Amino acid sequence: MANRRRESHGEQLLGEIPTCIVCLRHGRPQPRPGQQVKLVREPENRHHKQAIRVEGQRSARIGYLPRQLADWLAELLDDEKVRIEGSVPKSPAPEGECHEGSCPLVLSVFTPADTEGPVSKREVHTGLDALHEAVRRAYVDAHGYTDHSLILDLAGKLKALECQEMLPETHLLIALLPGLARELQAGQAVSAAARFQSLLESVIVGKPATLDGLTLFPLLWPEPQNPPYVLLAEAIEKNLAVVEEVNTAGSVPNLQVNNLADLPLLIPEGEILVGAKQNRVVNVTILVAARSKFIVPVSCVEQGRWHYVSRHFRSAYAAPPTLWMKKMRSVHRNRRERGSAEGDQGEVWDEVARNLDQLAAPSPTASLTDGFAARQEQLEAARQGLKLPAEATGILVARGKEVIGMDLFDAPAAFQALWSRLGDAYLLEALHGEVKPGKTEPAVAQGFLHRTAACATLRTPSLGLGEEMEICGEGLVGAGLIFDGRLCHLSAFGEPEQLA
Repeated sequence: MANRRRESHGEQLLGEIPTCIVCLRHGRPQPRPGQQVKLVREPENRHHKQAIRVEGQRSARIGYLPRQLADWLAELLDDEKVRIEGSVPKSPAPEGECHEGSCPLVLSVFTPADTEGPVSKREVHTGLDALHEAVRRAYVDAHGYTDHSLILDLAGKLKALECQEMLPETHLLIALLPGLARELQAGQAVSAAARFQSLLESVIVGKPATLDGLTLFPLLWPEPQNPPYVLLAEAIEKNLAVVEEVNTAGSVPNLQVNNLADLPLLIPEGEILVGAKQNRVVNVTILVAARSKFIVPVSCVEQGRWHYVSRHFRSAYAAPPTLWMKKMRSVHRNRRERGSAEGDQGEVWDEVARNLDQLAAPSPTASLTDGFAARQEQLEAARQGLKLPAEATGILVARGKEVIGMDLFDAPAAFQALWSRLGDAYLLEALHGEVKPGKTEPAVAQGFLHRTAACATLRTPSLGLGEEMEICGEGLVGAGLIFDGRLCHLSAFGEPEQLA
């Protein structure tokens, strides 16, 4: 605990307790985000002797702390074992933390530096002492955790003990754990963003190639490496991975992947899987641990079929950038709002229909793969005409001054293995997109990389191994996966102005 405890004016900051202001007075102005408030004991309150009043400027009463919190916190305040400062957070409270008619509040808990506080070891004379000592040890151990979700899990288990009698100090330590988890999460987010930005700053934009109004920039790392994983397509071919429906009935937004390899399995976002009951596209880049099974979130790209054509899936194509971009945007939104990595299925189907129509590709089951098949000869000829450096690990595609999208891997071997399908996905833009004269200057590509780095935030929890980065900015959407200090996969797309 000592390494996380901050000292100021002879006090130690133990941590923060997220809570709410309740009993807000009707017709009075609500507390402002960022506003500092004062906490005042109100023992004369005839409804609740442990009441703690929340005051704003000029001692104006705003409301009260929740009764369950005040029941034990009042005794610590009365005995001057702690001092509390309160502030209204600048960002909204997570859904479910504050009910309607209340306001989020963060309590900063201070204790005198020269006295024995709640974290100090105490002699055990009673059952309450023994319970406190057990909670205290768990609380101190939590400061060594590197996963904030483990702290939240511990907090949930310890909170279940609050139905029995315990010391106010014990209540305090349990209440401080969620704040500790958030502090750890915030620190990890800052570190992950810094790592991501540092990695992108080292990416080299190579000499571009042009094709029918498109400019394609190869992307390279200063020191090429070998991938620390096996790609899904390769693993399927070598019988090191099996992709199938989650059960006999199937589930449109989910597939099951069984990694039989001794290495992690990289499943890139945007990869199209063909077979089983209907073709799907992967919603999120996932790194599956070696020798393990995983449920992968997907979207349907074949509307008119729901019957088996094979037991297992094979990897065949990559999603076109416009479909990929729209799906990614809805997946980000659903993960933030519902915690689900589902896309907007109706929007995906609309985009499939648009591609099939523009490619004049007949498809009895409205399958996106029929669009690729209809133009396979043109796509292959165009791709063969593009010469990329052997050490290329990604590509950025632009039209005029607008970046369509980019895909970047951590190793040349990974990109080269996927180049044919990624190339076809981007080259579809040359077949049915608007042709704009003039090539794209390298500064446009560099600017897109800088914007991508600046708009990245850590997405927690991640669905598999590594750290997921969510990229959202004006006219920009993307996602990346960092594992073992390497950017395993990054995909980012420019959004048309009307969609931004």
